[in-house]
Amino acid sequence: MPDSVQFVIHAIPKGKMRHQSVICLRCGQCKRMIMGQRKECPYCMNRQLYFSHSSEYSPKEQKECEQFIALCAQQGMRGRKKFEGPTRIECRFWFGIPKSRIKKLKDGDWHTQRPDTDNCVKSVWDAMNQVCFADDCVVVQMAAEKRWTTGIPRTEVTISSLDGIAVKDAKHPETASPQREPFTTEMEDIL
Repeated sequence: MPDSVQFVIHAIPKGKMRHQSVICLRCGQCKRMIMGQRKECPYCMNRQLYFSHSSEYSPKEQKECEQFIALCAQQGMRGRKKFEGPTRIECRFWFGIPKSRIKKLKDGDWHTQRPDTDNCVKSVWDAMNQVCFADDCVVVQMAAEKRWTTGIPRTEVTISSLDGIAVKDAKHPETASPQREPFTTEMEDIL
């Protein structure tokens, strides 16, 4: 197997949360900035408030989750250098089976509910950025799956370097993938 790192995040998998927005108002009298929707300035009780701008921030829960994932990734790296070349990431998200569905679901069944797989992956990737790789643009392959478990909810991550692995390319026939039949539709067959 190529150069790889594996680690487990022992927590309920969570999807990436959307940024929160808050508006900022400026008081017409004391000129102070006030965050959030208000009817009057809390400092001078003036009712002349003017829109200044809106700001976005990550929810506290999302930041804490990403910090925990980053800590698990840092321990998994064990002092190894960050991945620099083409990289593959595999993520397996294991969700605990609720007691109300224990008879209907089995260990290893597909998890087809929220959070979405892509949001779970985004949460893990953002946390691993600057810990496992300098920028997540080095990730060229990805595999992710969500499953139910009767065990501990967790996320299993494997990061592999693809340096030195031949790229299947039509320019190099010895590594080229077999020729496939062109895609046709029923309409093309009729015409």
